[in-house]
Amino acid sequence: MLAPITRPTIWFMLLAIAFIAPCVWSQPPPSPFGILMQHHISDTVPGLRVALHNSSPEVRAIAAGFLAEDNDVASIPAIERAIARENDRSVKAGMARSLKLLQDWQSREPLRKTCEDRHAQAEARLLAANQLLDAGELDCVHTVIDILGDRPSQAERDLAMKYLRRRYTIPEALLPAARAEVVYELTDPNPLNRQYASECISIFGDRRSAVALQRATEMERDAQTRMHMLENLRCIQIALAQNPLHS
Repeated sequence: MLAPITRPTIWFMLLAIAFIAPCVWSQPPPSPFGILMQHHISDTVPGLRVALHNSSPEVRAIAAGFLAEDNDVASIPAIERAIARENDRSVKAGMARSLKLLQDWQSREPLRKTCEDRHAQAEARLLAANQLLDAGELDCVHTVIDILGDRPSQAERDLAMKYLRRRYTIPEALLPAARAEVVYELTDPNPLNRQYASECISIFGDRRSAVALQRATEMERDAQTRMHMLENLRCIQIALAQNPLHS
């Protein structure tokens, strides 16, 4: 016959559950990197390529994803071979997405080279920068700022401002130069570029550029451009008021 469960026994059991349960039930699932470690797979290109044929479907999917994240276009043939042999439909679909990302990255390589080529025409470099930004790549901002600093043609300034107005973040090291260029563009003959310059200041401006925008707004003669400038001026003034320590 089993011994009766007394109140102290029940209390002890409840305490045990309270302390043990969080350890059992609140364990976070392993990260993709942790899963690779569990299978003794190194997070290196050779290791990931071998892992494309691992017995674990999860590992195979993670390996393809990591290779895509690393933009390792040289792994495209290896992923293509893995897809051809893959029987798991979900893993195959994931591998196909990774392959597409790498192929897209590879196809944009000529644009990157053009953007970085200081001997190429400024217009071609700016067109490449805008196309890369359309694809979500953010590496050409220094090129655009440099070209603006050389006081290019009107068509080139139009392309440069089209690029900058779509940038919601600027690397810290490039902020002073970017702010100087958009302040200069507040006097651009093209009213659309003056509007774009005010948009840029509302996003990544500082107190000095806000003052420049206020002066430009007071002097603006184009009614529609002035309306946009006023709106962007209010945005930067609110941002600065909410963050007094902002430069």
